[in-house]
Amino acid sequence: MTAVSGVMLPVGARNLTLFALDANGRPAASSTSVYEGVQSLGIKGFNPNWATPRTIDHAGQDSLLQRDVLPPITGSAMTLNVSDVDLALHALTSGTNVITVGEAKEVGLMTDKQGYEPQVAIAVWQQVVDNSVTAVAGLRRWRLIVIPKALVTRSSQGMGENTIDDVYNVVAQITRQRLWGTTLVKATDGYVRAQAFEYMCEHNPAIVSWKASSGTPAKMLFHADRPAQATAKIHTVTVQGVADATVTKAVDGVTPTAVTTGDIITCFYEYA
Repeated sequence: MTAVSGVMLPVGARNLTLFALDANGRPAASSTSVYEGVQSLGIKGFNPNWATPRTIDHAGQDSLLQRDVLPPITGSAMTLNVSDVDLALHALTSGTNVITVGEAKEVGLMTDKQGYEPQVAIAVWQQVVDNSVTAVAGLRRWRLIVIPKALVTRSSQGMGENTIDDVYNVVAQITRQRLWGTTLVKATDGYVRAQAFEYMCEHNPAIVSWKASSGTPAKMLFHADRPAQATAKIHTVTVQGVADATVTKAVDGVTPTAVTTGDIITCFYEYA
């Protein structure tokens, strides 16, 4: 297996997945069937406007003496552009339901759930080319950005002769944990709070979860179409947000060391 360089030239927007979250802020699996979130088939762009530091200009003697910076006190503004109208995606982000009316599907717009939207997680990734000065320069890689907790509101498409995107406005929350639950530690991570995380992967990234149905450890299977590229590409497995250092790994799934009924098992891995 090949470790990635961390130097990349990105382009495009290949995949967008949103996750419902449980009470602890982890992907809300409902059973031992793998939960992969809700994928958007029409992702066109992820547009972050990261908040910039405040610039402090120190003046004196009718001139600029020195400059300094303080952290921003406003959040980052982000949008997602999606070409298709996806009722399931709207229902997830608005905290409503897709209703069947005869053979039609219905969702509500501008409902009384405004201001009460659920927090969700966002994973968006794109293709990159390795731009390091090593032998792997020029090889295909993937860039992943994960927002573990966010409030997402949709501006529904209108109608007209030209294509119009659905736009989702994203308010990233400040978190002390990664999406799979591990806590940030200053001694190792260098920081204890973040709004988003950025990754470089050799193969397609995936974050999935399961819910233990009993206290007996059992293999939690990946989707049959998305097995791990190799066991070395199963990067982390957590049980209730705690890393399982002795988990049994296989390309078709993972077997936790110990679980309790109702535990959420979360995995970050790569598939071919």
